[in-house]
Amino acid sequence: MVEENLHPLLPNQGPSVIIPPAKADFGRYMNVKEVADYLRISKFTVYAMISKRQIPFIEIGRSKRFDREVIDLWMRKKRIGTVSMMEN
Repeated sequence: MVEENLHPLLPNQGPSVIIPPAKADFGRYMNVKEVADYLRISKFTVYAMISKRQIPFIEIGRSKRFDREVIDLWMRKKRIGTVSMMEN
């Protein structure tokens, strides 16, 4: 077993336990399924947005990749303010 892949042992836990990454632990570059999960929309919606150029993506051959930081910025720019936000 490779020690650097293991989390520190908790007290009284016995042998090493491998803890998988959290579901929301996305890397910098995501594929279609990962960005769909990240945005909580369907893969079909992601593909529709790609075809209409409504979502920023990187094309590598026929594969699509999404930079998490760019997606976060894109989401912030799409925010619609409330009436009370606009009055201030």
